[in-house]
Amino acid sequence: MLRWAPESLLELPCAQIGECYGRYRLHQPEAERAMARSLDRYGQLSPVVVCQREGHYELIDGFKRLGAARGLTSMSHLSARVLEADDRAAKAAIYGLNRAGSRTRELEEAWIVHALVREDGLSQVEVAELLGRHKSWVCRRLALLERLGPASQDELRLGLLSSTAARQLVRLPQGNQPEVLELIRREALSGTELTGVVDLLLECPGRSQQEYILEKPREALAQLKGGVLATRDSAVERSRKPSVETCGSFAGPAGPHGGVAGAPRPHRTHARGSHDFVTSFSKARARCRIGSGSKSRPDQRVGELSLLKAPCRLKSLHLPNHNR
Repeated sequence: MLRWAPESLLELPCAQIGECYGRYRLHQPEAERAMARSLDRYGQLSPVVVCQREGHYELIDGFKRLGAARGLTSMSHLSARVLEADDRAAKAAIYGLNRAGSRTRELEEAWIVHALVREDGLSQVEVAELLGRHKSWVCRRLALLERLGPASQDELRLGLLSSTAARQLVRLPQGNQPEVLELIRREALSGTELTGVVDLLLECPGRSQQEYILEKPREALAQLKGGVLATRDSAVERSRKPSVETCGSFAGPAGPHGGVAGAPRPHRTHARGSHDFVTSFSKARARCRIGSGSKSRPDQRVGELSLLKAPCRLKSLHLPNHNR
């Protein structure tokens, strides 16, 4: 519960209100200009919230009002309420005071959570109790900063990347995030489509498959709906065959179709124009997790993860040959 100082409203000069907690809020120029118009027309309708730090006042809530007032010659003071709070409580108040109103954005919430966990040394459970949220909520906010790449963070900060898309990007290693970020821009993927693309990238066994998904994401998703994942038949894929063989046990030497000798697969034509589908993605999804049981670097690409420990049973992979 918030503890308010016994004194009533204070009239504080705008120049004497500090903004050290402003690093936990996004700067929104358009919203600040709208606030300036409101202050100029109606005056200040609600007080800002401050706390005392080393003999001066630091702003906790009302950053748009303070920024707008500083740009108006008619306003030199703001009405303020004083909150009795230490540093941790002040950070929690930034979230709590905005939760029922304009709401903080997920990136702002992530900044607050990260500061409480990494700077103040609280556990995720303690932060969840302090903010009145579940531990999983705290974990997701923390992941936005610690697992989201710098380019994605910049776009999220500028509002060019939605929080929904950011939640999908953090599922990938940071080495894969820039190419998926470019894919989002190029194809204008919906949230559902992006989720499907990330699922495919995480569960496909080869880099050539991932390149195919990144090049034609909607075609890959359409094939997934049909129960099959298309992959491209190329000399490169055939040259990678020994690494694929390590994922499964072979009864005999490879046959002409890339599988076990004596068990050739017929060529079929997909209704959408793709060719040579031989590996059911539903089986791959259930059985093959790239890098399962092994740790990866934050900047490692999905295609670089080790196949040796994955319980993969894929025996032949053929990609559609578009040169026919």
